[in-house]
Amino acid sequence: MTPVIEGELELTTPAGTVRIEGEQRDLVVMVPDARTGIELLGTLNSALGGRRAVEAVDGFLRASGVGLRVRVRGAEVAHLGAGAKPGLVSRLVKAAVLR
Repeated sequence: MTPVIEGELELTTPAGTVRIEGEQRDLVVMVPDARTGIELLGTLNSALGGRRAVEAVDGFLRASGVGLRVRVRGAEVAHLGAGAKPGLVSRLVKAAVLR
């Protein structure tokens, strides 16, 4: 069975307001601007445990058949989970970490 995500959520944080919507089998996080996105990412990164937590979330989403897309002013800047493929920045960061 292919998951279908339905619903909308608006999250007000000290960094700004973020909207989360379901789009077929993806969760879409819409951030109003880059500054809000960076502040929110920094907060989540420290609270969740950094790279290992992101890898765990990615694995969980892939196993569930769900994607997570992050958009800033409509432009997609990140994609985790089902259907995500590492981009140039991901590959460069991973290569730098492995050295």
